[in-house]
Amino acid sequence: MRKLLLIIVLFLPEILMAAKPDSTMEVMRRRNAFRHEETYMSFGTGIYSLDRPVSGTGLLSNFKNASLPPLFFRYEYAISDYVGVGGTMFFQLAAYKWNKSVMVYNYDTYTYEPTIYPEKYSGASLGFLGRLNIHFAGDRTNDAYFGFGMGYEFYMLKMTTDDPLAQDRVPGRLLPFATEVVFGYRNYVGDNTALYVEAGWAKMLVNFGITVWLDR
Repeated sequence: MRKLLLIIVLFLPEILMAAKPDSTMEVMRRRNAFRHEETYMSFGTGIYSLDRPVSGTGLLSNFKNASLPPLFFRYEYAISDYVGVGGTMFFQLAAYKWNKSVMVYNYDTYTYEPTIYPEKYSGASLGFLGRLNIHFAGDRTNDAYFGFGMGYEFYMLKMTTDDPLAQDRVPGRLLPFATEVVFGYRNYVGDNTALYVEAGWAKMLVNFGITVWLDR
């Protein structure tokens, strides 16, 4: 008799799930913050500075990143409880300033002297990417995922210089494609509003913002 009661206790959850599979799975599904056939919209910005890799190279000095923070807009539709598809759009006004040091011949002293010429790289960039998110861990308030994206980035940038021997020019770009490979995390601070952060290979090294759960 004791063995029979032990067996019933151990297998009671499975028995109940078999009796009502649809209702049980629905309850389990509603415990997650990412759900099949529901939609999500994200708005954010990012941080990434080129000061460290560019400054101190010898030729360039006094490098300044005067860019405005980028703006990100993302849409995601859940094709299952674990996979979301959608897109990313970003826009940024960029401005980078630096001083270029070159040796210029002085005809009065008959020597080469270091001369500083200010240069600037400014304009805007606009990108559109398709996006796939794999949601692998979460509950009612937390949602972790890996994101993969690919698309096109339009560069509307120009470099200007005070060097009389150089010319203003529009830098070319061999492959104007944009990619995203990131790890993301959302934490819901309200019924349908979450704070998110993503880090990895993307337009910005780190981006963050707000996600709105449109169907909740």
